[in-house]
Amino acid sequence: MKPTVDDFLFGEGLKLEDYFIRVTPVSEVLCYVGPGGREFYLSISDDELADAALQRLRDLGVRIVEMG
Repeated sequence: MKPTVDDFLFGEGLKLEDYFIRVTPVSEVLCYVGPGGREFYLSISDDELADAALQRLRDLGVRIVEMG
């Protein structure tokens, strides 16, 4: 059974503040801040879940970081 978007994003204890979307001229990447303040890309192999996660975080007002 496929997890819900909220289960996927928040089921392991991450909070909205931990996530951000990095926008470049060619892509949007879902990222999060892990232990010690390190930034990580969140790789999602399921395209439908990835799109849903990006949209859900945008709807919740996640921080967007624009890269030149």
